[in-house]
Amino acid sequence: MKITIRAKRNDEILEFSMVPYSHPLAYEWCEELKKFKQEKIEILEKNRIYGLNRTWNAPDIIKNLKNCYEIINKWKPIIGSIDFSEPSQELMNELHVYFENMVGLDHARSRILKDSPPEVAQAIIDFNIMIHFYEDYCRHEMNQTYSRLVVTFNTSRKHFIKDEDFQRFTLAHKAGDVVLNYCHVGKPIWDVIKDDDHHVTLENILPQSKWSGDFMVLFTPGHRNLNRCEQMIDQFWKERGEDLKKIGLHRNDPKLAIGRLPVARLEEDPMDLRERIYGITEIVDVSVEDELNVSPPHEGNEVSLQRF
Repeated sequence: MKITIRAKRNDEILEFSMVPYSHPLAYEWCEELKKFKQEKIEILEKNRIYGLNRTWNAPDIIKNLKNCYEIINKWKPIIGSIDFSEPSQELMNELHVYFENMVGLDHARSRILKDSPPEVAQAIIDFNIMIHFYEDYCRHEMNQTYSRLVVTFNTSRKHFIKDEDFQRFTLAHKAGDVVLNYCHVGKPIWDVIKDDDHHVTLENILPQSKWSGDFMVLFTPGHRNLNRCEQMIDQFWKERGEDLKKIGLHRNDPKLAIGRLPVARLEEDPMDLRERIYGITEIVDVSVEDELNVSPPHEGNEVSLQRF
């Protein structure tokens, strides 16, 4: 079994493939992708391509972010006064809270997005995408090989993560890993920690508890200094542990879902592939093949995988 992505670079269509890991959730994810194809569920956001082209620079991202802000506030004054002249991670943290409030929680969607006209609804969605574009642009500036693809589908279908699969979350993913995308409105624990986010509210700190067909392709490895990660988590718990207990979050619970959950791996060396497909601007298609002559599922990412 293999998963193939087709992407566009100018007038050229490029293909590359991924092979699933051998655990049951990876198989279920592949089956979900096959169902999407059968049900004609299309890719939702085709341009979430980070560090693999020169389409975006910081001034353009902030210009687009500000434009979304103006479209939204022209409809209704939802977002407070924002100074875009000195963008930073702290500003992105603040803006992401506004996005969460406009969309609402998984179990209680806001009327704002539902009631907004199409142009405003699109601006709300793009507002979030531009926040992530800016964050990834900054990461790429610090590490020129940093690259990832985010593939989302036009469906709200989700499935609960089984207890045994929470052990698969890791901060030490490998270069070339394909991981489940975060599919909630909110912010996972590790993002709150690494972004030093003091704007996020308790109700919006939301560990991943469900999975969808959405996924990320990561071209660079996860954290190498896991001791440092552990120290950051410990410090975070010292500062906010009592508040987190109030919402049922406890330090050593695997259901904190810290890190990423790998479900597949690139067939090619990630740096070689990055060079081969550099310049792509659109994700065209995702397909799953069941063929006798393809590589067997990758071993690895079993329950014994180190959590952090």
